Amino acid sequence: GGGFVVQVEKLRLTAKQRASEAEAARERLRQSEAVCAALTSEVAELGARNTALERAALEEAPKLRRRAAQLAKKNTVLLELLGEKTEELEDTLAALDAARGQLQRAD
Repeated sequence: GGGFVVQVEKLRLTAKQRASEAEAARERLRQSEAVCAALTSEVAELGARNTALERAALEEAPKLRRRAAQLAKKNTVLLELLGEKTEELEDTLAALDAARGQLQRAD
């Protein structure tokens, strides 16, 4: 009789331990599912955001190309103008040097 009671008590303790382990596993599973749901939601939000950014980039690209072409044209015009002004300055300096030379010879 006494050995049977000990065995029953051991089985009851083992069953209680297994039930506790099963509950802990269910809790970990619930936590994992919650993390999975949060990550799935975040991935969906990031996907939508990425799609919106891609659309915006596609819409903005032609505008940026036109602006770049305008700036390149303006840059070319300004460089040409700078070249003309540089030539004028060189001509003026040469004329000034010639005038100085004539003044020095006149002295």
